[in-house]
Amino acid sequence: MKTIMPTITYVVKCKFKTNSVGLQTLHHQYFTNENFSEARKTAFEYVEAAKEFIHKNELILNRKSYQNPSGVYIKNRDVFDSGIQIFIRINEDFNQSGVSDKKDTMYLIAAFHSLNDDFRQKIKAGRLVEKSYYKILNQKTFEEDQFMIDYQKFEQEKSEIEKLKSQSFENMDFIPYSIDQTIENLFESISAFANSGGGKIIFGQDEKFGTYHSDSKMDSFCEEIWNRTIAEFLELEDYLIIFKRNYVDCKFLEIEVIPTPFDCLFKGEYYVRTIHGNVMDLEKSL
Repeated sequence: MKTIMPTITYVVKCKFKTNSVGLQTLHHQYFTNENFSEARKTAFEYVEAAKEFIHKNELILNRKSYQNPSGVYIKNRDVFDSGIQIFIRINEDFNQSGVSDKKDTMYLIAAFHSLNDDFRQKIKAGRLVEKSYYKILNQKTFEEDQFMIDYQKFEQEKSEIEKLKSQSFENMDFIPYSIDQTIENLFESISAFANSGGGKIIFGQDEKFGTYHSDSKMDSFCEEIWNRTIAEFLELEDYLIIFKRNYVDCKFLEIEVIPTPFDCLFKGEYYVRTIHGNVMDLEKSL
């Protein structure tokens, strides 16, 4: 007995180079479900799993990293070719309500790499066709904004990290996560920047930006740091801005310290910020 497939299958394509000579492999992963939106959701979850590895310059999808093994392997993101593309495939000849397609017709609905106008137009057209099939076949709709994947955003976030890395130590401080051990370092740097024209503190990362944290951990640290900082420096409430950042899955707090019109002391000691770090001024200390 022949199994009848649902009208639509979601296909994830990943084209990449497999050796230094430039041999290319095109991998396909298929997601099929009578509930189209469930198949769609699983396909995009699969892509999210891939993205988790791309930012580490290595992409591996296997049984350990994803419950539906793929065998996709990208060792070096620099030779990543045409990125990850997501299509809907029509599994049978279809002609209904003004929509007509031959079996195995494919429509691009998302892509994870730099998108030019041609790709954007193809995605726009593919999304319209996809919506038409959902309507004709009485399928539950999907979240529109959830699934636009753009490699350009990834590159922009990488650029932001590079900008932070290039800042002078006189204007930037890095304090890795460890509240009990580093909260005094944070307070000292806040005091020094407040007395020296302002600056930024990256809390949760060192200069390599190689630490990864959950959203819940970020939220708890943000709240704790704000509460403890304002408890220590009540007068600084209008001179501190805390941003929660998430660049290529590197989560951290970016604390902007605005220079104060008054002396800011920590434990009775007056610090200033220099290219060598925080320096205590004995004359201005209590």
